[in-house]
Amino acid sequence: RFNRQTVSVATRASRGDIQSKSKLGGETMVSNENRKLLDKIFNKYDTNGDGVLSLDELEEMVDNLPGNWTSVMKKDLISIVDSDADGEITPAEFESAFALICAEKKSDGQSSPLKKAEGGIPVEHSKTIMRKILRPENCNSSGIVEIGEVLKWIDLASLATSWKHAGGNSVTSRIDQIHFSPELPRLGDIVILNTKLIRVYGYKMEIVVKVSYNSKQSKEQKPLCTAYSVFVALDFDVPNISNNPPVFKPTPRSIPPLKLSTDEERKMYKLSVLHQAQRREKYLLMKKSKKTEGKHAAEGSKWKTTTTEIVLPQYANPYQTCFGGQQMAWLVDACVVCAGNLMSEGSIEDLRVSCIEEVFFKAPVFLGQMVEILAQPTRMCGEDSVEIEVTLFSTCRFTKKRTRCSQTFVTLRSKRGLQYKPATEGEKAREEESQNRWKLRLKQRVEDLAQSLNSM
Repeated sequence: RFNRQTVSVATRASRGDIQSKSKLGGETMVSNENRKLLDKIFNKYDTNGDGVLSLDELEEMVDNLPGNWTSVMKKDLISIVDSDADGEITPAEFESAFALICAEKKSDGQSSPLKKAEGGIPVEHSKTIMRKILRPENCNSSGIVEIGEVLKWIDLASLATSWKHAGGNSVTSRIDQIHFSPELPRLGDIVILNTKLIRVYGYKMEIVVKVSYNSKQSKEQKPLCTAYSVFVALDFDVPNISNNPPVFKPTPRSIPPLKLSTDEERKMYKLSVLHQAQRREKYLLMKKSKKTEGKHAAEGSKWKTTTTEIVLPQYANPYQTCFGGQQMAWLVDACVVCAGNLMSEGSIEDLRVSCIEEVFFKAPVFLGQMVEILAQPTRMCGEDSVEIEVTLFSTCRFTKKRTRCSQTFVTLRSKRGLQYKPATEGEKAREEESQNRWKLRLKQRVEDLAQSLNSM
């Protein structure tokens, strides 16, 4: 079907690779092999054989692929694929949307990254399974798990995997792409975390964490979320006790390469390479937003929420720095309080965390430091969801220096509805930046989707 759309396309395809410019941006090379793959996928979900995909057929395709797609994300995806908004997706529209990643990008003359992954320690060596029974201290008053507790476990399970492979110290660099299932585990359920190393590059390791739970009521295992974390292997020099306060000095160190043995491991390696490019895009976008943030820093907002914590010994690792999981738990708690102020009725227990985008760990938080968490809404995502920007600052108890340590964006939803409308110039600027981030996240979500399609 794809090759019969136009004579020019068929002619170029007969000569080999052709170029396709995706609506999402970026010019790619579409090989005949990938064109056949797209044709195969299109035919599979064109159940009535009418030569076009209906919106219901496209939604069915998304539902059968990995990842939790919210209704808002599905709606935005459909708006991208259905470029002429006629309610039907033609083969040309389907190819235009998904060729960006399904196709092979123009070669830059560099060798394949998979060649660098030969030899080393097998993936199986560092696999980790962690099981947690949900006790009252892990749940809210309604008996539903606290998302902050899940984030702590994700961080600890990833840490165990990184230690197994690196054979020594490592710390959290970032965690991203956490999309939670609408149905959450309850008191007495068993949460299961399976972690696996998917890529090693330099002194960094990317780890995938698949979280599920065994329900005590249905006796079946249900998915909860999937997270991707990056850890950095470090050597910590013995602190100089004359320093005030004494701190460990981390130094990056080399780690053994990863040996890829199966097709699944190679597939995950390629996905990690894609994630690295995506993080670069996020970094450049965040760098631009800092200028706007500084411009409106003096503006106040009635929706801004601030809370303070102290890094106690139970929150710190042996190197006197706060666990990344504990920081994420504080960030989420601040977001819940902030979103609670936007509710016209109900309580904060009606709020559910829908997704957590990339958590940036910019600087370590040391034992004994005071941290200030600042949360503020950026924009409404539909009628029942809101995105909250949250940042953690630390203050040294000796020098009184204030440092930005971690930052993320959390989307929460409530069945009772949320109300927020930007009023000040700063709030409107944050809303615009949020929309730009959302477009980038959606583009990257489609890239992950296309990567999954490529493996079907």
